[in-house]
Amino acid sequence: MKLALPLTADDRLPEHFGDAAKFEVFDLDLEQRRVRRRLIVVPAASRPCQWPRLLRRSGVEQLLVQHIGQSALTELHRHQVDVLTGVFAAPPEELVSSWLAGELRHSPAPAVCQHCAHT
Repeated sequence: MKLALPLTADDRLPEHFGDAAKFEVFDLDLEQRRVRRRLIVVPAASRPCQWPRLLRRSGVEQLLVQHIGQSALTELHRHQVDVLTGVFAAPPEELVSSWLAGELRHSPAPAVCQHCAHT
């Protein structure tokens, strides 16, 4: 199973999905609850409306974000990528470890921005 995190250029979880400069993709062994492999995926262009296709082609099934626009969320779902919104910022390794342990801290309310056109 592959899980992805959007990241800024300095490897932080951006406040908004559309502010990502790259994605870190974690190939997970769910039975062993461990990371098998990590991969950085850098979009060819800063066009968030094309990122759902890129993520799905990379095998991503789960995406963790802080905030995301409704259009991007809809496109990700259309490409069969599940999205967990409202994730509290932390280092990528910590977020993935917490997710694997079922202890990831996130807001219970959807963190979907209605005002965002594409992202």
